[in-house]
Amino acid sequence: MRVLFTSALFCVSSCYSLRADHWGQSKIREYSFDNFVEEFSRDYVRGSDEWAKREALFMQKKHEVLAHNEKGTWMKGTTKFMDYTLAEYKQVLGYKPRGRRSNIGLVSSTAKVTHSGEMPAQYESVQTNSVLGNIVRDQGSCGSCWAEAAAECLEGFLEANADLMSQLASGVHGPPMLSSQALVSCTPNPQHCGGAGGCDGATAELAFDLVMDKGIPLEHDWPYTSGQGQTPSCGPNRFTGPVLKITDYVVLTNDFNAVIEALNTQQAPLAVGTAADGWSLYWSGIFTEDAWEVNHAVLLTGYKMATDTEPGYWRIKNSWGGDWGEEGFMRIDMKTNESIHCGIDTAAHEGIACDGDPDTVEVCGTGGILYDVSYPTGLYLSS
Repeated sequence: MRVLFTSALFCVSSCYSLRADHWGQSKIREYSFDNFVEEFSRDYVRGSDEWAKREALFMQKKHEVLAHNEKGTWMKGTTKFMDYTLAEYKQVLGYKPRGRRSNIGLVSSTAKVTHSGEMPAQYESVQTNSVLGNIVRDQGSCGSCWAEAAAECLEGFLEANADLMSQLASGVHGPPMLSSQALVSCTPNPQHCGGAGGCDGATAELAFDLVMDKGIPLEHDWPYTSGQGQTPSCGPNRFTGPVLKITDYVVLTNDFNAVIEALNTQQAPLAVGTAADGWSLYWSGIFTEDAWEVNHAVLLTGYKMATDTEPGYWRIKNSWGGDWGEEGFMRIDMKTNESIHCGIDTAAHEGIACDGDPDTVEVCGTGGILYDVSYPTGLYLSS
């Protein structure tokens, strides 16, 4: 695959260059647990055991942020996860991809990826004028990242289809967001892929299966209510109105070139899984920590390949709200040998495997970002 260097606008590094300065070390030192409780609307009672427990967690992470920022190339900050236990943070990750793939590369019944041989050195699907692409969801304490990533991926493809976008927008006030709650509540998970589904985790592929079968309604018709960790039941009447459906979807596994080409040829973002154990305090910059336990689903919106003078990165949109990271987005280091930068996830049944799958799996790309990549095809409106 040839790389073409273009003059396309890429506002990412300049857009966030002042973020670390805005929230520098001195302000972090001054930031107290009382400030945190007020900012994130915690209901802890001062003087209670719960207050003491959460304040201790907060102070531990505050020291971690300050120490990291003295020498780090990317910045940590005071995020909503400052008072979370490790178990609570793991629950938010909630990503359980489907275990080992039988084939490396494309997995789909009908959809195909065309290899053109020439790809630009950078691409970004979410532009400043994107209506749906700039909306950052917040999954809350529900492990629904897989559903948010699938819904946002569908929205990216919807926004690339002007006719469908217009049809759906005509019936609602505001952007025609899709209902991630429908995916959380109604997606079957019969093989127990890392959990029981819903807020206990599933996969973007399972969500796409549901959209092929029943479709996905608008957020306007079924808003998100799982933010506190509950999974409301699914009812057949939820799919009686206009729904968006797909004819198929594509899955890419450990194939760097195919992922780059899919972003450029589809002109839309992709749903991906990645290792996110070290993300809770991410604030800005290019995240350089590497791990292989794939345990979180996000939206891959673009990339920039490395040059002689600048590092490369993947750009993703998370579902932790706009107050996390770079206004809800994140940049992850793209290695110069990303296509062969692989490792073994040795804890597959803690975050990857389904019933009967092996305990280990090979994952490639920084943080395993190339292991489980998917996107829909053949969008259409059904009523």
